[in-house]
Amino acid sequence: PEPDDVRHVLEGDQLHATPEIAEWMPPEPEMRRLMEAVQALASSPLALSGPQRQEQVQQRVRDAARAFFTPEVRQRYARRLWRMAAYFTETGRPLQADMARGEARRLFHGLDEPFSRFAETLFAKVVVLAAAGAQAQAAAATGAHAPGEPPAPAAPSNERRSPGGLILP
Repeated sequence: PEPDDVRHVLEGDQLHATPEIAEWMPPEPEMRRLMEAVQALASSPLALSGPQRQEQVQQRVRDAARAFFTPEVRQRYARRLWRMAAYFTETGRPLQADMARGEARRLFHGLDEPFSRFAETLFAKVVVLAAAGAQAQAAAATGAHAPGEPPAPAAPSNERRSPGGLILP
């Protein structure tokens, strides 16, 4: 590890904003476990305020990331990030290349603190995408449309109508 690696590990979450890494997700069993833990929070009888609930969700994300990133998984992701660093260098993105290299070195050598923001964000994306999906489903169920999207076209009707819009027999 190099001295700048700590700074890069604190910026590692920004790698998920790149198109190449944005699609990386944890394996499906880990995503299911995380979502079950988050759902358990949502159905919990505890009266938590919004910020308290958000902190609990973030803690579940951190716990899932720490549990998933075993030494073997750390090495695997370190190698992937090292290859991505080379790709970022080749495509003229030195900042992302430095972040990926720093993150790769820390993961490969098993340094735990500070914990990888890259690893946390890998799991946080699951919660964000699930929330967006739930919001879209709720909007579809109520007939509302998402901001910035045109309303869905009305279903075709087999009714005969007059030019004024009256339904004809």
